[in-house]
Amino acid sequence: MNQPDDDQLVEFLRRYRSEPPSASPDLEDRILSAIAPAPIPIRRRERAWFPAAIAATLVAGLLGYHLWSPTTPTSAELASLEGFMQGTWQDTVNESSDIDWTLITDSNTR
Repeated sequence: MNQPDDDQLVEFLRRYRSEPPSASPDLEDRILSAIAPAPIPIRRRERAWFPAAIAATLVAGLLGYHLWSPTTPTSAELASLEGFMQGTWQDTVNESSDIDWTLITDSNTR
């Protein structure tokens, strides 16, 4: 559009514009009173995970304790362990030994 067409449009809109309705004096009060009573809802769901998390932690702790706790050895296992200790530690408490440790250290230093 060019300038004369714009002027004609502006003149047309001025001539045929409608009058806005008059505002009621208490309009602002009515709007605010309609908005004000709406309370902000409290979200209860955000706290709903807390008891479930505690329960899951307790269950995991008990299961972990049960799975990783040592079992009591049977009498056969204890007897086998005692026999192993007697057979292998017997030479460590005796002062005389069949092995001459000086020969081992001397052969390593040469």
